[in-house]
Amino acid sequence: TFTPLNPDWEARTRAGFAKQGMMQTMGLSIVRIAPGEVDEEMAMTPAFAEGSGGLHGGAVTAGLDTVCASAAHTLVAAGDGVLTAEVKTRFLRYAAGQRFRCEGRVIKAGSRLTFTEGRCWAISGGQERLAATMAATMMVIPGRGDGA
Repeated sequence: TFTPLNPDWEARTRAGFAKQGMMQTMGLSIVRIAPGEVDEEMAMTPAFAEGSGGLHGGAVTAGLDTVCASAAHTLVAAGDGVLTAEVKTRFLRYAAGQRFRCEGRVIKAGSRLTFTEGRCWAISGGQERLAATMAATMMVIPGRGDGA
């Protein structure tokens, strides 16, 4: 259980996410938020399909990176922000589905680095299958309070 350093953590994290044009273009939206945890979902669209019709690996990685950064952002002090320092995406299976849910979780929050994990679930016909995971390290940037 984490305690946010900013009393306005939820509104600030949502506002930072809303500024990310790429996520808006992808149709990704926050569906759940708690200190150190964010879930985002998107519908499958042809614009983000790879050649066989599944969700492109770049879209999977972008969604996971954003959800991990958003989870880290829930815990930073007012006026601070986060930037991605490192990511590793593991593609576990073909990302075919009608919808996708990305879950970001903070594993350890620090004053300079925050370690996160993400999972991308492909949802189709009421079934959820884990398509990819991510390990991501986020840098806390003092004074960069303009978004996640």
